Amino acid sequence: MDKNQFLEKLRQSLTGQVPEYEIQSNIRYYNEYISSYGNSKEAEEECIGSIGDPHLIAKTIIDAYEVKSGTGNRNRTKNYESYYEDSSNEDKKKDKGRVHVNINGNDVFPWYAKVLMILVPIAVVAIILFVGFFLLRIVLGIALPILLIFLVVQLITRLFQK
Repeated sequence: MDKNQFLEKLRQSLTGQVPEYEIQSNIRYYNEYISSYGNSKEAEEECIGSIGDPHLIAKTIIDAYEVKSGTGNRNRTKNYESYYEDSSNEDKKKDKGRVHVNINGNDVFPWYAKVLMILVPIAVVAIILFVGFFLLRIVLGIALPILLIFLVVQLITRLFQK
């Protein structure tokens, strides 16, 4: 992501959440900050990579503004979550198949994945127990008679040796 893309995403995330002067101030700050790293494309990308996601920076700016101005918005988190989900659809395509955790800390596994995560270990344990008991039955079915015959032979040989 280059500087212009970063600043545009930051502006979009802040629009409607804080006053325009606050947006301009932060855009100017991050523009100067990124420019201070140098004018090369690599320097810009390195700087932006170290700064982080513009949506999360916007959330921090919004939170700081609300604390500073004393205006608490109860729906702010939900509004931001829905905006962030809408604006990160391109990232979701890249991350398809990975496990994510949403802002509330809840995993985003679908219900059937949770059911499978419960049933698969139960099925594995059941199969292991079934195979174990089956093998035990076979071993006892063969080994027990052999053991009894061995003990009887030992008993008879000891009786005749005396």
